[in-house]
Amino acid sequence: MESDLQEAPAASDQARGTMAAALAEALEQQAATSEILRVISSSPADIQPVFDAIARSAVHLCHGQFCAVFRLEDDLIQVAGLHGMSAEGERAYRQGFPLKAGPGSAIGRAILDQCVVHIPDIKADLDYRLPGMAEMKFRSVLGVPMVRDGVVIGGIAVGRSIAGPFTEDRIQLLRTFADQGAIAIALFRDVAITTLDQLATQFVSEFRPAGESIYREGDAGDKFFIIVRGTVSVTTRNAGDQSIRLAALQDGDYFGEGEMISRGRRTTTVTATTPCLVLALRAEHFHAMVNQLSLLNKVVTQMALGRSLSTICSVGRRRRSHAVWQGLVPNAWI
Repeated sequence: MESDLQEAPAASDQARGTMAAALAEALEQQAATSEILRVISSSPADIQPVFDAIARSAVHLCHGQFCAVFRLEDDLIQVAGLHGMSAEGERAYRQGFPLKAGPGSAIGRAILDQCVVHIPDIKADLDYRLPGMAEMKFRSVLGVPMVRDGVVIGGIAVGRSIAGPFTEDRIQLLRTFADQGAIAIALFRDVAITTLDQLATQFVSEFRPAGESIYREGDAGDKFFIIVRGTVSVTTRNAGDQSIRLAALQDGDYFGEGEMISRGRRTTTVTATTPCLVLALRAEHFHAMVNQLSLLNKVVTQMALGRSLSTICSVGRRRRSHAVWQGLVPNAWI
């Protein structure tokens, strides 16, 4: 009995420590994203500082030794930004570019296949043929494409000097970071710096334990959410009042924007399936944001409409034939 009582505070302290660490990491990611937005705004005629900022943040957040950011131009992969290399290593690395997407490099594979490519040990990978290997002195590499509207526009690669796998959370983090970078480049280049600073301060971190509903069907649509860490399940009720699972969302996914645009009540229930850390933006701040950013307003409205139509189609087909949700929803959502 005494041992149980002694273990309980220890477990509680451990849980608080885990939550504190997750919150600190979320704030760090938010700060990195805000930095990139500020750089984009302050240099609308020069995109180079943006790529440099992405490379710096990716090295830090993904625990890498170096990072390279790439643009895809005329089907050739071009180095756009580097961080963490010596002058000798940078010269050696640039010798391999420009190049066509292909199996000879992590970024070439990532861009060719539009997916994450993880190479724990490049010396054990017989297809890896990027020049300057000895001078660069790295062993493991992670490549992620940057995609906008289904089209690859570039990519990010993070390397380390030791062989071994990147952890799953680092892989997911770089994927999220690549998504944020692509969105930032596409949407915020002409936004005033004061608007970006104001936007960054409006998001509030919220922690939800596994099993807790973030919102329920019929609730007022008063917040927009971005998942920092964790997973959620999206469900709705059919005509027989049965719960139907529509989607599972994870790190980097967002939800709740549909009711922001329609100003209606929630049409789904979203429940944390693991301990979940989200960034929340209240409705009044959301509307102020999209009203100020005309391009963002157009994109968000189109995406919200696409989701609404997909939800209607999916629920209707599930009522008749239990059609699979995946394939009816835009890939960016699931």
